[in-house]
Amino acid sequence: MTCRCRPLKNAVAVLTLAGLATFATAQPDPAGRWEGTIGPGVIDLGIVVVLEPDAGAWTGSIDIPVQGAVELPLRDVFVEGTRVRFAIDGVPGDPTFDGLLSGDRLEGTFVQGGQELTFELTRFGEGVAGPVAGPVAEPTYLGQWEGLLGPGVIDLGVIVRFSEQEGALIGHIDIPLQSLENLPLEIREVGPEGITFAIPGIPGDPTFVGSLEGDTLSGDFTQAGSGLSFELTRLAEGEVPTGLVRPQEPLPPFPYEQEEVVYLNEGVELSGTLTLPEGPGPHPAVIMITGSGPQDRDEALAGHKPFLVVADALTRAGFAVLRSDDRGVGGSGGDLAQATFDDLVGDVLSAVALLRSRSDIDPGRVGLFGHSEGGFLAPLAADRSSDVAFVVLMAGPAVSSLEVLKIQNRLIYQLAGADEATIEDQLAYLDDLYELMVGGDLAGAEELVRDQVEEQLEALPAEQRLDPVERQAIIEAQVASVATPAFRSFMLYDPQPVLRRLTVPVLAFYGKLDIQVPAVQSAGRMSGALRVAGNSDYTVEVFDGLNHLMQPAITGAIEEYGQIEITIAPEVLELVVDWLALRFLDRP
Repeated sequence: MTCRCRPLKNAVAVLTLAGLATFATAQPDPAGRWEGTIGPGVIDLGIVVVLEPDAGAWTGSIDIPVQGAVELPLRDVFVEGTRVRFAIDGVPGDPTFDGLLSGDRLEGTFVQGGQELTFELTRFGEGVAGPVAGPVAEPTYLGQWEGLLGPGVIDLGVIVRFSEQEGALIGHIDIPLQSLENLPLEIREVGPEGITFAIPGIPGDPTFVGSLEGDTLSGDFTQAGSGLSFELTRLAEGEVPTGLVRPQEPLPPFPYEQEEVVYLNEGVELSGTLTLPEGPGPHPAVIMITGSGPQDRDEALAGHKPFLVVADALTRAGFAVLRSDDRGVGGSGGDLAQATFDDLVGDVLSAVALLRSRSDIDPGRVGLFGHSEGGFLAPLAADRSSDVAFVVLMAGPAVSSLEVLKIQNRLIYQLAGADEATIEDQLAYLDDLYELMVGGDLAGAEELVRDQVEEQLEALPAEQRLDPVERQAIIEAQVASVATPAFRSFMLYDPQPVLRRLTVPVLAFYGKLDIQVPAVQSAGRMSGALRVAGNSDYTVEVFDGLNHLMQPAITGAIEEYGQIEITIAPEVLELVVDWLALRFLDRP
């Protein structure tokens, strides 16, 4: 479930659709000139792409020199975090680029007329970080360094690499928790006893000032006026950085088959991975439904891949599992921001139809697994189609979105140390926003959000205030987030009427430390609704000590997710597998 919170103290976001806040750095800026190729083909086709921000949106053009094409306009330019997507306007076959930004590289898939290739672009010209520190006096800093940035809500792991290029020291940084790799560094000062470097192109001028002592580099980190400390340790030659430790993430070879599938809903192409147990089948099947915001098929966040872990456990137990990219993510088309709950339920039922049409799937044993907002969609799909055999809900809300947001915001603000007046002000803001959405007053909702963001930006200390371009970009992004069919559909939804009609077998489970979909609010209401429905086979469980991702947690705070090594507690996986196996693996 998305966290839509007004910022506390010096934070800046009012409404977020990502569900997980970054800590040290904003996402890289795709603006500028990019050069690279599309391939592999008979030849790799050279291209030049220019991307530019334009009043809260994005525009661009593309050159294809070998074809004599110059400044072809781009359309549907979409930028969100590290995700960049655009198409070439007026060209047959709808040529579309969909990639991920990492430092000075943009890579992904290119599709035209049903043919899929890959593309690789490198940032060119102004804005590319390069050597600025002058000749390297000594090779003291060369190599890889790994360590932590903190103390904060979490200690953020970073990996820094220094190398020599044309007599100058250059560097790159990885921030695994934020899925950022190979960001170029600007070396500002360097000497035998210390070094200063920064991450260019990131708001707030994130800067490291470190002192060298043997194989340890430590010092101060500053960004937008806030200060932390850091400590890095040199890695031995050939030593692999620890990065993120994820002991549950499955690695090949797998004892089951994997198949890439594509299916359609109302002309929107959706892409996913189907895992199939050993044996001819027909197998029972589970369709995974992600939470809010753009999610890939693994529901990857905070360095974890929850749906990959669940799918692996279920497939090893004998279930086929389909997990798909959300609209506009990875291999799926469409635009998630323009999709209502009706559209998303249609996506789910299209997946159901796909599996039921296969000879290796038992059409009578196809069910749904929904997490967070997916816990809204799974019962809704089962209510609309008798083809759904069962529903599993992980942190599935049993109350309206407004009720969830209000208790979610209260808990998050309390964890952050906010006073009661600040909390009540935030809850009043949510009430006001809801009333505007109910009345269909989108202009009023946008104005409310704009006023809130501007007020908060004005309240920032002088040293943390953003430049006008950054400031306007934040305001426009927050305003745009509410002016969408997706947000209105979410904000106005109440699951109780559907849950009170749900008669298929249901497993619902919650974490007692979940602050995004609190168990104290939804577990009892889930049981009550299913009793009213006359459901004869439902189980509702609450796990002590687990958070929204079903991880063993300390406080349940969102910032803890990436710091915890466990992706999903083993007892949760055991419950899901055993509950489903008891009911559906033994059927003829």
